[in-house]
Amino acid sequence: MFQLHFRPNVRRKTRLCARPRALHLPHFGDCPFRQQSHGRAPHSHAASPSDDRQGLRESRPVPPAQQNGPLLEYAASKDGFINSNYGHLIYSSDYHNQYDRVLDELIMAPDGRRAMMIYNRPQIWNEYNIDGCNDFICTNSVAYYIRNGELHCSVSMRSNDVAYGYKNDYAWQQFVLHELANDLDVEPGDMIWQVQNLHVYEKHFDLIKPGPLPGPKPELSTAAAYEGYDNRNYG
Repeated sequence: MFQLHFRPNVRRKTRLCARPRALHLPHFGDCPFRQQSHGRAPHSHAASPSDDRQGLRESRPVPPAQQNGPLLEYAASKDGFINSNYGHLIYSSDYHNQYDRVLDELIMAPDGRRAMMIYNRPQIWNEYNIDGCNDFICTNSVAYYIRNGELHCSVSMRSNDVAYGYKNDYAWQQFVLHELANDLDVEPGDMIWQVQNLHVYEKHFDLIKPGPLPGPKPELSTAAAYEGYDNRNYG
């Protein structure tokens, strides 16, 4: 597993961006602003706390895949539907209004441990390749918690493509973190990024610049370091 721990560099007071409208954004890699999870007919939702967020709540078909590049064409079904519509997964009543539930949970219990948005689902095994689709959702879940007046989150990824997927997944999670922090009137804090498989496809090798090799690890001051301690019998 690969894990990153960082603090987004855009603060709540400067606002990350205007709340995005899904149909107005370009499609890159695992871009989470795409419309409509597979198999859902367009429908309306009850009034939301924010009309500005309605564009992410509404369910509309994805434009024809061939108009959005080969990556979307590869992932979408023959009718242009995908599973990785992240806005629909957390804002829609189809998926239990997860954003609003997390917001309510953190208002009622700022020190609570239930503030979780779940992106993947058991039925993805039957849905990831239906009707020509090739879209097994990459994000498993995100946990949110408030500590010392800051909202932190821990992102659990099943899979991350370094060249395209990671950048879009990070941008999405940063947006949600700042949006939620703004609604809670707290500052956005740290984002912990846990990835089961972080990879670079061979076709993207020319886009990656190798970095310096890490130096030797510093010696740790632990119980195993004191004189006379034999750790050979401990696994």
